[in-house]
Amino acid sequence: MIGFTTLDEANTYASSILTKTWTVASDSYKEQSLQSAYNLMLSYSNQYDYSNPALQILKDTQAELAIYLYENKDSQAILNIQQGLTQKSVGNTSESYDSSRSVQKIPDYIFQMLSSIYKNGFTVDMTKDNRII
Repeated sequence: MIGFTTLDEANTYASSILTKTWTVASDSYKEQSLQSAYNLMLSYSNQYDYSNPALQILKDTQAELAIYLYENKDSQAILNIQQGLTQKSVGNTSESYDSSRSVQKIPDYIFQMLSSIYKNGFTVDMTKDNRII
């Protein structure tokens, strides 16, 4: 289980939307994308109700977001910036991140997939004629 879904469930979802990019990716890259998608979804937990992780919409949204992240080459750099990283190095190789690129460019349709579990900001009870409306 990677977040809300499994690799097999994500592969099943990907086959339903006929994406060729995902099907040729290695399992390692798919798992990394699923983890990044899960982490990004958690960054919106104040706006969406994730209390029922078995919901199919969470599994599908995570898979859709993982596919999107995998297909967009700069997604890892954007995620690194969002996590506060300004530089990363391994051995003799290093890269710096420009914080002006910190806005994740995720299409609205992915977040619209979660509309049924969107948390309302607040509720107000109003009284009229001694009845709560």
